Amino acid sequence: MTGPRGPAGSPVPAGALVVDPGGVRALQDWVAAVTGELAVVLADDLGRLPDPMLDALAGLAAPGGPTVLVAAAAPADLTGFRGPAPALRRTRTALLLRPDRGDAELLSLRLPRAALPSRPGSGWLVTAGAPTRVQVSRR
Repeated sequence: MTGPRGPAGSPVPAGALVVDPGGVRALQDWVAAVTGELAVVLADDLGRLPDPMLDALAGLAAPGGPTVLVAAAAPADLTGFRGPAPALRRTRTALLLRPDRGDAELLSLRLPRAALPSRPGSGWLVTAGAPTRVQVSRR
């Protein structure tokens, strides 16, 4: 746990917790403390996290639960059968930014053939397996 400032020195919003990859217990304690409220857990670079953290995140990824897991990963990091990747794939919900051909196969679907602009933030929002064209950022 890094405390009241994030890894880059930026302030962490009230009610938020920044946990290092080995801070499984801190994550579990924080999630338990926010009972009765929706908890959102952001996980970056799933492929770089150790197995104990992946296992802890897997317990948070149940659809319809009180915790929403938002994870960023390269498609190759989501092909495993351990950690949150299988649960995330089962939801068939993802934001695919500038996807390569075949990236949507992780969600058991094919994206429309419409060419996307090459600018950052261009992609597809897939909700329950249905893709919608989005532009997240223009810069």
